Amino acid sequence: MSRLLHANYQVSNEHYLPVVDWSAINATAPTGLLLPRTKLPNADIAVITWTSAEWSALDHVFINSDKERGPYAEEWRDSWVPLTLTGETTPLLYFQLVSVTTESNVDKKVLLIKSEVHLAHPPYILGVENLVDTIIKQSGVTTVISTGTAGGSSTKQPLGDVVLTCAAHIELEKAENIDHCDYNRQTFTGADIFPSADIYDKVKNSLMMPLDTVWNDTSIAKSVDELNKRASTSYTADDLINTPLVPSNLKSNNIEFAGVQPLLTTDFYFIDNGTSASAYCFLEMDDAVIAHQCQQQGVAYGFIRNVSDPVVVSTDKEGKTIPADIREDWSGIVYSLCGFYTTFNSALTCWAAINSLKK
Repeated sequence: MSRLLHANYQVSNEHYLPVVDWSAINATAPTGLLLPRTKLPNADIAVITWTSAEWSALDHVFINSDKERGPYAEEWRDSWVPLTLTGETTPLLYFQLVSVTTESNVDKKVLLIKSEVHLAHPPYILGVENLVDTIIKQSGVTTVISTGTAGGSSTKQPLGDVVLTCAAHIELEKAENIDHCDYNRQTFTGADIFPSADIYDKVKNSLMMPLDTVWNDTSIAKSVDELNKRASTSYTADDLINTPLVPSNLKSNNIEFAGVQPLLTTDFYFIDNGTSASAYCFLEMDDAVIAHQCQQQGVAYGFIRNVSDPVVVSTDKEGKTIPADIREDWSGIVYSLCGFYTTFNSALTCWAAINSLKK
């Protein structure tokens, strides 16, 4: 959920993201455009992502889709341009610019953004607000889309599914955020910019990566072993594997249109127990700030996120409560192993959303 992992999990995956066969859906790959070096270029749409794994998957789909991509590749980063604001010493963001041809044969300039700010660390909410304002002011975009990983809000959302919404609710706890926010606990609802279109089914059926490719009996065994070593416990797969993590449920992943059902933005890592977050379509840690800033400036917004952190069990097979720190470790292990691959699915869905735009 654009989360910052505070633990160094040892479990890893060596699978590669595949070459994107655009011809399979009768489409063409996005085209790279020339970049300025000191400011953001003019664009129609901005797509923002957050963590390193999300950034890599976004680059793979929109820029380097003609070759496989491993989870630890970094050389591609050299082509992204840093933007450092006057008076600052570290970049606010990194950017790229591509052209995407829509289904109605219109070329859209898409500004790809890797954010270096986040609600969970300095400069907190002021940094995220500055990020969005800078993007809108310098590039003139009329639509902002945030994409990346997310927490599931129910056990009906399996690992790797993608959810789209145009509404967000914010719940902040950190003083660094609350002290600078006059819209905490509010909900923002924008126009639904993600109407259903045939291209989503084409992307789902022909391009998306089934998560049973990377989450299977072998990786489950490694993950359970990692958890038990970390926590000195003796859990088994029968204790930990629930419906969203059963490999046979991951042979194909869905794209869910939540309409204006809001996501939940928090500045703390929140693991749902399968019932407490039913009002929300997913859980994450930045998007409501984007909604607020876009709404202030009359810019359309939407959110396309993948379920990298499905709802995990709260009791073992004998009905005993699993401690919160164990649940967080288990969720973190799943994310570390699979977040790069689940994000591939939401990056492809971003492309589909842009392709289906009518204006």
